[in-house]
Amino acid sequence: MVGAGIFPLLGAAGEVAGAAVWLSFLIAGAIALPQGYSFAKFGARYPSAAGLLITAAVAIVLAAGFDLSSIASIGSAIALLVFTLVTAAHFRVRDETGASTLVLSVAITSTVVVLVTFAITTLVEEPATAAALAVIILLGVALDLGWKRTRDGRIPVG
Repeated sequence: MVGAGIFPLLGAAGEVAGAAVWLSFLIAGAIALPQGYSFAKFGARYPSAAGLLITAAVAIVLAAGFDLSSIASIGSAIALLVFTLVTAAHFRVRDETGASTLVLSVAITSTVVVLVTFAITTLVEEPATAAALAVIILLGVALDLGWKRTRDGRIPVG
């Protein structure tokens, strides 16, 4: 998930944080570590190839339907939401994956704190982005419900 965009980020972070830029990356790494652990355990237990297709579909909808200047904010919020939901789902299968309850709890707590802070900041400073995010979440819920109804209505082959 880390691409070439990480290189300009170093300069921007250095401009804001100055000599303490290493501390911000250390904190971000400490927050990301439990998430990576959770995703690795969960992905090893339930492998799937559909994630790439879903990501591509969401990217196309976002690029076609919304102002691209807010895409970073919307992407950050969606990533935080996905991280939170996947880790929450991981609690249900932690015995099968052997994941530590403490690590999962730290991952969910840190992600929820960042998500709530992000939501409040976005609502105050960028109301249009907050509205677009709300539309995307509602669209995602509607698509998920539609998919479940379609999937449950299929006749099993065999």
